[in-house]
Amino acid sequence: MAVARFMEQFDIDSPPPSIKQAPIAIAFAVGLFLTLIPGIGIQDLGWAVSGIALLVIATIASVIVPWERIPHFWGLLIPVVSLLAIGLFRMGTGGFTSIYSALILLPVVWIAAEEGVRFVVFAMLAVVATQALPFLLQPGLLSVDGQIFRAFYTPLVFTLAAGIINDLSHRLRLRVRSAEALRDEKQTLLIESEQRAAALEIQEARLLEEQAFRVSIWNSITGQAVIETDLSGVVRAFNPGAELMLGYTAAEVEGRMSALKLIREGQFEERSLGARTRLALEGNETPSGAQVIDALLEIVDPATLWHYVRRDGSELPVQLRVSPHVDSDGNRVGFILIAIDMTASLEVSRLKDEFIALVSHELRTPLSSILGYLEVLRDELEPLGEQQRRYLDITERNVGRLDRLVGDLLFTSQFAAGTILMDATTVDLVTVLEASVEAALPAANAAGIVLELAVDGEIPAVLGEALRLGQVCDNLISNAIKFTPHGGTVTTGLVLRDGSVELFVSDTGVGISDEDLEQIFTRFFRSAASARNAVQGIGLGLSVTHAIVAAHEGVLGVESEEGVGSTFRVTLPAADARGADAGGAAGAADADGGVEGVEGGGAGGVEGVGADAGAAVRGAGAV
Repeated sequence: MAVARFMEQFDIDSPPPSIKQAPIAIAFAVGLFLTLIPGIGIQDLGWAVSGIALLVIATIASVIVPWERIPHFWGLLIPVVSLLAIGLFRMGTGGFTSIYSALILLPVVWIAAEEGVRFVVFAMLAVVATQALPFLLQPGLLSVDGQIFRAFYTPLVFTLAAGIINDLSHRLRLRVRSAEALRDEKQTLLIESEQRAAALEIQEARLLEEQAFRVSIWNSITGQAVIETDLSGVVRAFNPGAELMLGYTAAEVEGRMSALKLIREGQFEERSLGARTRLALEGNETPSGAQVIDALLEIVDPATLWHYVRRDGSELPVQLRVSPHVDSDGNRVGFILIAIDMTASLEVSRLKDEFIALVSHELRTPLSSILGYLEVLRDELEPLGEQQRRYLDITERNVGRLDRLVGDLLFTSQFAAGTILMDATTVDLVTVLEASVEAALPAANAAGIVLELAVDGEIPAVLGEALRLGQVCDNLISNAIKFTPHGGTVTTGLVLRDGSVELFVSDTGVGISDEDLEQIFTRFFRSAASARNAVQGIGLGLSVTHAIVAAHEGVLGVESEEGVGSTFRVTLPAADARGADAGGAAGAADADGGVEGVEGGGAGGVEGVGADAGAAVRGAGAV
């Protein structure tokens, strides 16, 4: 390890001159030691000492000179001076016969190991100069037989060796550089990996923290039953609130039970009647869990009560919301059902309904007396003056209004208590709707609103009370007129859809906000548009309408967009289709209440009534 740390100080590609000079100095020192052996000693002390001095100078220079600040080429002076020193020492120890001729190889290796073929030539010249040094200093040696060939043959061998060394050095240098590049790349990758690992650790810590936070929130939701399912309806998550409400443990239902098993048997089928989108079944095909929950997405109404079945078989009234569960790519992966226990709310509502029913009942008796005595006054005080008659008209009108209000309160209270007794008969909705349109024409004329009627073909009768169904038509049409500005249009009509009769009322009015849509059928609720437009009322109209429709086993729905208008749809089972399975859609209604595929000439159109003052009633096909 110490050697490795020591070597890391130097550039492997080009070590400093002191490192390269060390083998030469060591070999020279060994040669000096060998001169002590008899027969190998120094023959000419002057030349030998000169060589020794030059080598010492070159070695010291290789150590103390700051070569890193000097151009690299100047470092080659050290092996050149060393060659000269070896040549002088060689002359002092026998010349051509000296055993120290081998020392020439070390400086030659230094020079030849440099990058480039030119250093092979440089090494050759240095060897030739070293070999020729004895001839230059002692010209008489040229006459000795064979010495001149030695002067040229030895440099040739050294030159060949230098070429091989230069090539090997070049190859080694390429490998070293490649290894260094690979090392640097690995080091970079290692650093990046460490950084990514650190980032992943931080992210993992955050995810664990967020997961713990979500789990704590999930476990703290005990007032609501939250159930997550897969696409087939099988429960994947069952929160503590669901455990408390339903009596099951998460282990009992997760991955084992369909969420649909928790809904009271038959309730889905009851609620799906009249839904705009139904399960499209062929023959006796059974709908999948995904199909059923898809249908739930459309028919679940926050104002409608649902019933869960507890583990012990008892029923739990809940307010149910269903929404799709999507992944990060927006693909649906399941559903989320959120249920709120309505037991306490229903008890409060029951007490409130009892109070309202009691007060309404107590109010109805004196109202009946007042109306009776008003009739007596008209009959017994004749002739009445114009002012007296006007006072009586105002009194009767307001008493009648109060009587209708009390009647609505009683009806909604009875509906909530489940004590309504419907005297159902066969009702022709076409006739009922025509009467409501005719009654609404004066108000539409006064407001400068076009009132249109469209009946699509033959409409079958429904079972119910004509008076209450007329109230539904009156409430929806009068509401549409109230919230439609001057010059707007209110369209109402009937269409046969999937074996059910659909009544629609569409307007080009102010529309309803998404927040208000959730409470639009709640008793005493008044929308923001009512306040802005100073529309009179106490928020009972749509609540009564919803109750009447529900009492007729129908469905009341609404579609609205602020600034565009609203469309209310009432779907009632046809008198001859009670209990029939829902079929495919026979047509579709436009978002603004128009009817697609309706051909002209429908029956029951009211035409030309009250056509003055900017109002009109048109027959089928005018939509």
